Amino acid sequence: MSVASTTRKQDFTLDQVASTFDFTFPALTAFPEDIKCKATTGSTITALTYVTDYTISIDSDGVGGTVTLVDKTAVSKGTLIVYRETTNLQPSDYADYNQFPADTLERDLDKRTMVAQEQVEEAGRTVKVGITSTLTDISLPDSAADNLIGWNDTATGLENKVVKSLGTLVLATEAQAIALTNDDAYMTAAKVADSLAGGNATLSVGATVITTLTVSTVKIINAITALTVTSLSVNAVSVGTLTVSSIKVITGIAAGTPLADTLYKENIGKGWIQFNGSGTIAIQDSFNVSSITDNGIGEYTVTWDVDFANNDYAVTTAGGMVRADTNVAVRAIDIGSVDISAYDAAVPAFTDATFVSVITMGDQ
Repeated sequence: MSVASTTRKQDFTLDQVASTFDFTFPALTAFPEDIKCKATTGSTITALTYVTDYTISIDSDGVGGTVTLVDKTAVSKGTLIVYRETTNLQPSDYADYNQFPADTLERDLDKRTMVAQEQVEEAGRTVKVGITSTLTDISLPDSAADNLIGWNDTATGLENKVVKSLGTLVLATEAQAIALTNDDAYMTAAKVADSLAGGNATLSVGATVITTLTVSTVKIINAITALTVTSLSVNAVSVGTLTVSSIKVITGIAAGTPLADTLYKENIGKGWIQFNGSGTIAIQDSFNVSSITDNGIGEYTVTWDVDFANNDYAVTTAGGMVRADTNVAVRAIDIGSVDISAYDAAVPAFTDATFVSVITMGDQ
């Protein structure tokens, strides 16, 4: 026969219904055991045994044949791979001065051709360097559990690479983080860089594992270079101390026309309060206020939690009055407090307001 096809394997569907499968690639009638079968189910591959699991009949012309499963229900559903793996032997013995039969010679040549085809097909499934590469004699290193295979430092061969494991990250102290110390036990800049280079780690809050933590831009209203939050919590679970070294500061500019859609620290309210001004005075709500003082009928002092840079800051007041002739005004401004009074011009005399509102803006 001639070997007119380079095909050496075919796939068929295993459904536990069909038991015969016709293949069309060439095979040697004298060697049916050269036809191999494997069954795949998902990632499981099972090699079937000739005679025990299947039988082979090869067509008389050597082109194609039939695989018959001995027990079709014993083979799981999936894919049947039928392939030729020619026995690489030379059984013919050409005696001196004897006949030189054409059939024997052609069978031997067919066998050599089939073996060569199988080697080419197997080589096509291997990893190879490009034709322009000068590398030769590259071999895989011995297997090692939990290792990766990569190029060595001279890019001339392959070697096992140990996968870095960082374990569980632990918050460092501020001093340790700044000094980049305790790299094996603490989350520092060097540790993060090591993680990005191929390691892995787990960040947890209490018993909850955080798989992704994203910090974008931290904006504050002071010209500082670092921000430390000493008490940080997530859903009431204490995390510890968060230190951010890169800050985007909202700064002020020289006097002039402000830029559109831009926030400056000078035009942000620095303190405000609304309090009950009659009877026993009490704060209803406030920001940057440490206390209020009742100085007598219609007279109050608001003390700031954080002082202003000077006493040139602006103060706006308002209040709820009993009479229309009553107004709330600023009496004195100090860096740490402001005095407010409610005055009834019709009496005329100071009078308690039902509520008093104060808003301030300026430098701190």
